[in-house]
Amino acid sequence: MSTENPKDTEDGKHPYETDDSFHPMGEQWEESMREELEDTDYDADLGMEMAKDAQRLVAGELSEEEFYAEYHDDVKEEFEADERPIFDDLEGVDLDDFEDESLLESLADVDLSADDVSRRDMMNKMGAAGLFLGYSAFATYDNGNDEEVPQLVDGVRPADADEREHRWGMTIDLDRCDGCLACVSGCINENGTSTGANWMYIFTYEDEHSESENPNQLVRPCQHCSNAPCAKVCPVRARHVRGKDGLVLTNYETCIGCRYCQVACPYGVNYFQWGDPDVEMDRLEHANHTPDELREMDFEERKDVLQDANDHVYDERGWWTDSRPPIGTMGKCTMCPSRQDEHTDNPKGTVACQDACDAQGMSAIHFGDLDAEVGDDYDRAVRYLEERQAKSDTEDRTNKFDANIFFSSDAEADSDTEKAANAPDLSGISTGYYSLNLVQRDGAGSEWGVYDTEEVLVADTMLSENGDFANSSIGSFGSIPSSDLQVLNTNGEQIPASLVYDGDLGDGETLDVTASLQLAGTELASQQVTIQAAGTSTDVTFTVPASAISDEGANLLYLVVEANGESGAAAHEEVYVTSGDLNVETPGTPYDSVIGQEGELLNVPAIAYQSEPPGVEAEISYPSSGEGEKQVGLVLYDGEAETVVAQTTFFFGDEYTSNTAWDSGLSSFKLLEDLGTSPNITYIGNEPSPKAEQVPEDEAPVAYADIDNQWGVNVLDKRMERLQYGATVPEGVTPGEGEGGH
Repeated sequence: MSTENPKDTEDGKHPYETDDSFHPMGEQWEESMREELEDTDYDADLGMEMAKDAQRLVAGELSEEEFYAEYHDDVKEEFEADERPIFDDLEGVDLDDFEDESLLESLADVDLSADDVSRRDMMNKMGAAGLFLGYSAFATYDNGNDEEVPQLVDGVRPADADEREHRWGMTIDLDRCDGCLACVSGCINENGTSTGANWMYIFTYEDEHSESENPNQLVRPCQHCSNAPCAKVCPVRARHVRGKDGLVLTNYETCIGCRYCQVACPYGVNYFQWGDPDVEMDRLEHANHTPDELREMDFEERKDVLQDANDHVYDERGWWTDSRPPIGTMGKCTMCPSRQDEHTDNPKGTVACQDACDAQGMSAIHFGDLDAEVGDDYDRAVRYLEERQAKSDTEDRTNKFDANIFFSSDAEADSDTEKAANAPDLSGISTGYYSLNLVQRDGAGSEWGVYDTEEVLVADTMLSENGDFANSSIGSFGSIPSSDLQVLNTNGEQIPASLVYDGDLGDGETLDVTASLQLAGTELASQQVTIQAAGTSTDVTFTVPASAISDEGANLLYLVVEANGESGAAAHEEVYVTSGDLNVETPGTPYDSVIGQEGELLNVPAIAYQSEPPGVEAEISYPSSGEGEKQVGLVLYDGEAETVVAQTTFFFGDEYTSNTAWDSGLSSFKLLEDLGTSPNITYIGNEPSPKAEQVPEDEAPVAYADIDNQWGVNVLDKRMERLQYGATVPEGVTPGEGEGGH
């Protein structure tokens, strides 16, 4: 899933950028990434800024031209060259827009006929002109190595559909995963990854909305994005998208460990190899040749050598892209390129995690060519998806929170699944304690059903505040169980309060103030107080006589302070005036629950002022019975009478029923959504809901530390907090259906 209108964000931000963080995984993750960059010898600020703009780029906020031009000089200065994958497939680039020497002048300084001309030398001499010419000029020059030249333009994105061989990806059925971690172990066996580097990762979570018979699991490999931001930021072109099949790979031979790709990735799937790998190179199955030796061979000779060696390290280009990375470089899920290049005794079109899952009898992971049609070679992923989707069309559906209704005077709806309605009308409502009910009915005259209920105190007008005493408070003097109300008994009370003066007092100065308690415009008690020092608490106890308290019911008790010629409320407290005991009955709801749907009230204030009606948000799931028009409203109930204070009509349409796991369809979980990245993973099944929380490792079906692997590597669960990213959509953002619908 991608955002509907990424270019409509404010100030050119990425759609998921907030004031606290640009990274989709949040502020804490972004801070940890900065700390990792600062541990390198490279510019951390440059890496963070490039990562932010790379995510804006894939979201459509920046063009390729703007992005590469913006950072070319900085990258060249920091890394001595800018060898990022650039502009080979772009048209309409105007070189005159750039201040560097002209293209012809740049080319005049480059001896393209020299046998030893290198890309680095050429790009250094050509500057921005070479940047916008791209590698195509160098690629078209016959330098005596025709086979290698086309590889130099690899890396931006997969080739066009009619030119690429495959588009490798997965369909993952979350309903079939039982958390056995066989896929994690299988990946380690295949790749020899080190402690803590879990290329395949399983989140076990609990979810009140789940109907799965198995424990809830979320399977998370690298998404192998067709439009990968990690490839946009790599200064030495080690991280790249392989053109022939879309695999996102790292050339370990050229990776310098700057970790810019780790920050740019929206999904948190990269791992830096800090020390020597746990599995030595000579224990891996690979050809006894260096990458340079392999690249000197012609294609057929190289393929024969790699097949004979049952090689699990080099791809068909002779690039070291498979198995675990060496020290100081980046590693992540590779989708087993040596298998896809037919160098191993494992079949093409398979991956180690899928084999392990099949052997366990779960078959939750389905790898294959996403360009294939059912019946073609390597069609397992698309065939499983088609079969599963066809099955889901015949099943009863449960539904995800999909309709958003904003009861507010200034709300604006910006999609067909949102509705702006007037704020609650409290003009005819008496002050008191109510239940606020989110209700729905078929039409006028039919019975309301309730989704959710919140308790709220209706008051008339908030007293003006005394800002110099804003940190003051009213103490505890008796409460109602399960409510925010305190009880004010008509027999009289001793009520504590604390005054805190935030203004200025000179040395030795004091301040005389008048402090009082007021209820419904009536002063209950008052006394003179001397403030001895600013910023400290002055405790006061008010004696409220029975004669001062009259009307029973709920209201606001104010602590009012008069000082320096100004009077205003320093604090307030919700109270229930009663002559009875402390167990005052609070309002319930007079309605039965809505059948077949779920709903929730959001952002309900504890106090609703008649003079300034509050904005309230509601989320309601689409009905399982199909499309239809419903009346949705807010009702106040005081235990005896009910009053509709807001009402609107919402049309639930079949076309807007969410295509999610809760409909037995595709997942839209935000941790794995398409942010313009075009992931090549499709999820089906029991996705986490907005209420999902990851469980501690000791509550998961199988602990990471308990799984075996052929290398004897310790396995650690190090990313527990990451489930929380995206469980709810950031405020003001509306996800929409993007390319691929992942």
